[in-house]
Amino acid sequence: MDYKYNALYFFPTPAKVVDPKKPGFFPFVAIIIGIIIMTAERDAGARAILIGLVPVMMSIAWITYIVCINARNANKAAIFNRNRTIVSDSQIDKICKDYLEDKLEQMAYMKLVIDRDQVNKVRKIRFDGYDFKDLNGGKPDIKLGSDGKFRSSHYSGTLFLFSAEQVFYYQLRFSLIKDEKQETTREFHYRDIVDISTVSSKCHFNEGLDTISIPYEEFSLVTAGGTIMEASLSGLDKENTDSAIKGMRSMLRDRKQKR
Repeated sequence: MDYKYNALYFFPTPAKVVDPKKPGFFPFVAIIIGIIIMTAERDAGARAILIGLVPVMMSIAWITYIVCINARNANKAAIFNRNRTIVSDSQIDKICKDYLEDKLEQMAYMKLVIDRDQVNKVRKIRFDGYDFKDLNGGKPDIKLGSDGKFRSSHYSGTLFLFSAEQVFYYQLRFSLIKDEKQETTREFHYRDIVDISTVSSKCHFNEGLDTISIPYEEFSLVTAGGTIMEASLSGLDKENTDSAIKGMRSMLRDRKQKR
């Protein structure tokens, strides 16, 4: 994962804004004075004209220099702004999705130490989304996207795998801008499940002198022993998320009835 690239979403390089230099009032006054000298002292001949030309030419040269400097700076700023890297909402979303598609299932099997044949007969269920909680003691960086949705520098993917007798839980929480991650695994029997639900909550973050409240949703599964397994539902694919929750409820209900 390219942490420096991802960080540009949360801390974008500011565009260069040119503040044009001003030639000042003096050159224009000097031009007027020079013209007055050349016209008022006409009888003095070439010497008066030469004296009057000096401030006029120097002032014109100064004004030309300022105009050229401003044009050069404006061109440099335009080139910089055109070439600077901008990470969009859709790009950071895709980075998160692609990373989980590539890594989550493989990491789950390695961490749970189970064989694919144990769980390949039942559809696996995955939840993922931006994670607004602390990761290894560090708070996430938050950005309000151009689409009006809050995004966090922490992301999580949660995978439920099902065998004939057991449910396996694997969760990967990771930072998009640092080499930090947290893995959690659980395994339990169907009869141990006492509740599954979605929970709405809010996280509060300080932004300068203001406090921002960010609503988010989590999937929660509770076992008879009081163990709570959570999964972020703050991804943007709400339709698939709702479908996955309904499918899981239906499957668990069927499994319990068969026992």
